[in-house]
Amino acid sequence: MDRFITYEGLPIKSGGAHSLGKLSMEDSYQRTKGFILNHTDTKIPSDIRLTIYESPNGDFDAIKMKRKASKLFGLFPQKGTGYLSDKQIRYWEWNVKANDFDKAFRFVQENNIKIRQILGPIEISCLWVFKFKSSETGNIYSDQDKIPQLDIRQKNSQIYLKLSNKSTLSAWFAFPFADFDYDFKKIVDNLQSDLPFQFSDKSWRQWSLSKNNNWISRKITQHN
Repeated sequence: MDRFITYEGLPIKSGGAHSLGKLSMEDSYQRTKGFILNHTDTKIPSDIRLTIYESPNGDFDAIKMKRKASKLFGLFPQKGTGYLSDKQIRYWEWNVKANDFDKAFRFVQENNIKIRQILGPIEISCLWVFKFKSSETGNIYSDQDKIPQLDIRQKNSQIYLKLSNKSTLSAWFAFPFADFDYDFKKIVDNLQSDLPFQFSDKSWRQWSLSKNNNWISRKITQHN
């Protein structure tokens, strides 16, 4: 393989993501799950996390929420600190088993009060890693295992969904196609029909192997 195409919308490694706008948490999850089932070779997320954030302004009682979550998901969550509007805040994170997702999702829905801060008060995040398949035949597109992994922090291909007051979706898609030709355009249009966000024309790249065996990218659009 000396060429392939990627879509990075928006960079997962830099914290960017597509906003899911006015979609509810339930709709955001169901739309994403439908896409995963119809177009990929996986079914369940490889990583699920429940996170509770502290409020720097005291808008909610994070400690009380943490105690409730600890009774359901374990007494020893991972602890961390971050910054929100230049104020340091604490957060607590639980790794959730796939068969406990429904329970965790209900907990987030029941405790996700409306607040002004960007993070929190509570969120559930899911990471799916997969290969693409035809939604018509169910066959996995060939040569996806030949696509190089350009960044150890993200695998080919993946979706990272965060469900909260402001739900977001980060995507890294890698396709074993050399050009944005008619056949690939049909596949992209089919994917778009089930995605909960719109592809950005600015986020497509074509990667080519140089004479020095380095992967060089250039921006490419659906209209090239």
